[in-house]
Amino acid sequence: MSRSSAPHALTPAVQFLSTTWHALRENHDIPLRRHFTPRLMADYLPDIFILHHKAKRGVQFRLAGTRLCARHGQELGNQLFASLWRENDQVVTEEMLHSVAANNMPLCAQLTGISRANRQNQFELLILPVQHQDETQWIGAIAAHESPFWLEADPIEFYQIDYSFAITQDNLQAAKAQVNAAYSYKNPAAQKAAPKRRQFRIIQGGKQ
Repeated sequence: MSRSSAPHALTPAVQFLSTTWHALRENHDIPLRRHFTPRLMADYLPDIFILHHKAKRGVQFRLAGTRLCARHGQELGNQLFASLWRENDQVVTEEMLHSVAANNMPLCAQLTGISRANRQNQFELLILPVQHQDETQWIGAIAAHESPFWLEADPIEFYQIDYSFAITQDNLQAAKAQVNAAYSYKNPAAQKAAPKRRQFRIIQGGKQ
């Protein structure tokens, strides 16, 4: 895995979550998990996950979006996050999580997903540190850059990490205008004119 200072074109889910994380941060080291409400993230819930650390087990999914689960052909609740990665990347993935928590800095990675039939597709991973009670957890997304016909019908077996980069306010400036336009429904006048939004479920895994 390599690191890049010039980010790939960010997917809408990554743009939104990254911008929201920086906006909610204010004077805190990291935002509180409770500020990332389902209503706030409604358009992107199917790709979103929450991770927490379980003693003697490691980092595992607490919540996983329905599309993320469908993409892997199984519910991901209570599954180890490292289980989604090829063997060579599992240690790197754990190190990424702990680096994000230690440095209070969001991280994005470009991925190649390999299906059971050996098909490939490009994805984007976002990992954000959040505070929940007295521990650091992670909220993020795995979003597809494109959705070929076979995606979900041919489950992703594992991801490999192509490269990663830190998500800073500087490299989010171009994305902010797009995110604000997409979420203009927060303005009461815009919300009144907006069509009713489809609701999504999130798969719950484990206890709080």
